[in-house]
Amino acid sequence: MLQQIGKDIREEQVEQAEEQGEASPEPPRPPLQPEIPLVSTDVTLMPTQFSALVHQEMEEWAVQQGFQKKSAGTLAWIRQEGEEYLQFWIRISPLGTNLFAGSSFQVLLQRSTSPQTNSQLSEGTRQRLTESLNAEELEQVRALQNEVITCLPVPPPDFGQPKVHESLLAYLKEQFQPIEAGYTPQSDIWFRYRTQQDVRLWMEILRAWLPRICW
Repeated sequence: MLQQIGKDIREEQVEQAEEQGEASPEPPRPPLQPEIPLVSTDVTLMPTQFSALVHQEMEEWAVQQGFQKKSAGTLAWIRQEGEEYLQFWIRISPLGTNLFAGSSFQVLLQRSTSPQTNSQLSEGTRQRLTESLNAEELEQVRALQNEVITCLPVPPPDFGQPKVHESLLAYLKEQFQPIEAGYTPQSDIWFRYRTQQDVRLWMEILRAWLPRICW
C-alpha cells in the first residue's frame, strides 16, 4: 500500500502538469549529500540516521521552493515572503526510538513577522501540518500509519522487561496496535516510521502536500 500511495501521488502530479500544458516533472537530481547506504531495508533508523535521510530527501526540494536551512544540524527550513517568514520543520518524537516499534515525527508550520520559532508568538500562526489536511488526506495518513504498524517486527515475549517503566511499557505495546478511529484536524498525529522506506514515502507525500497547504 505504501508503494501504491506514493505511485498515485507521482501520477497525479504528472497529470496536473499535462493538464496545465507543462512538461512532465524532471527526474530527481542527485542528492546534495551521498545516499545513505542501504545495508538492509529492514533496519530500524536511529535519530541521526533519520535526520540525515530527511535532509537528503527534503533539502534540494526546499531550496527549489525558495527555502533555506535555518541552521546546520536542524530539520527546519525558512523562506521570507515580504515582511513575513514562512517556516516548516520536522520534530522527532521525544520518546526516542525503539528497535521494534520504531519512532515518529511531526511536521510544524509557522507564518509570522519574525524568523524566530516560537509557540508564544504574539503575531502570526503556528500549527501542525495535519491541522490543514482534508478528510481524504487524513484517512490516507491513517492508512499509512497502519501499514507501518503492520510491518513492525514482532517483539520478544520479554519485550521491555525488566528495565522499562510500567507506564512506558504500556505506551510501547500500544504502538503495535492498528489505529481504528479516524483522524480529525485536531488529532495529535505523529507520523510513524521504522525503516528508510517509511521515511522516504512520508517525505514524498510531504513534498506533494506542503505547496498546497503553505502557499
